[in-house]
Amino acid sequence: MHYTTSGTNAVPSTAYVTQYANDFEAAWSHETGELGFYTPPSDGYAGGDSRYDVYIMNLGSGIYGYTQPEAPGPASWNDATSFIAVRNNYAGFLTPQNECMQVTSAHEFCHSCQFAYDYGESNWWMEITAVWMETEMYPSSDDYMLYLPTFFNDPSVSITLFNGEHEYSSCIWGIYLAQRFGRDIMRVIWDNCRYSTALSAFQNVLSQPAYSSSRDAAFSEFVIWNYFTNSRATGSTYPRASEFPLVHIERSYSSYPLAGGGTTHPPDHLAANY
Repeated sequence: MHYTTSGTNAVPSTAYVTQYANDFEAAWSHETGELGFYTPPSDGYAGGDSRYDVYIMNLGSGIYGYTQPEAPGPASWNDATSFIAVRNNYAGFLTPQNECMQVTSAHEFCHSCQFAYDYGESNWWMEITAVWMETEMYPSSDDYMLYLPTFFNDPSVSITLFNGEHEYSSCIWGIYLAQRFGRDIMRVIWDNCRYSTALSAFQNVLSQPAYSSSRDAAFSEFVIWNYFTNSRATGSTYPRASEFPLVHIERSYSSYPLAGGGTTHPPDHLAANY
């Protein structure tokens, strides 16, 4: 843990550093120990020694933290060493500071594990997985709920969009995968990402006998699950479905066949109109 007690990057107290150290130890234990993700490649003596480096500093407005790849790792695939930077305070955030620290450590350490598989993987899939990891480690956290309206208000936008906002709301795809097929599927997909793109990995993994599905079949079911939220929740989909927003209904019909055609515009790939 790298920190200073003076200047613009000063921490509020050494207790703050200890809390973050404990949160990152919990993330390491859960993500690499319990879930079995690869540990981040060692950076040798960069940052002072071979331990993983986390820098506590003054970051830009609204930034929880970030994970930065450094140098190619030792594996035969596209791995990389990395370091993490986190905020020296979370004043003004909608989520309480302790919870911000918890979800940030879970999220950013997940990125460092991803870099052990493929640091060049699609950013949208990296963020989907990292926000899912927040919900995996801290299922009662409400922080990720702040993102969900972006997805549910416009489901016609692809889960593959990376624009600095939508990729976080698309965490719902990761939540679906883990709930429907078991949480280990996230690690298995990342294992496949060493040698293929995320979109190919979805198909490669879901079509295995252990899952007996496919990318198309899973996404079709995902679209259905996203209808049964909030007041339409049935108790058979997401554990917190009743707390999720209602998905946007673009057009309603009372009889068939449809008069005047269907939707006003086609959805993107890996997206849907309702």
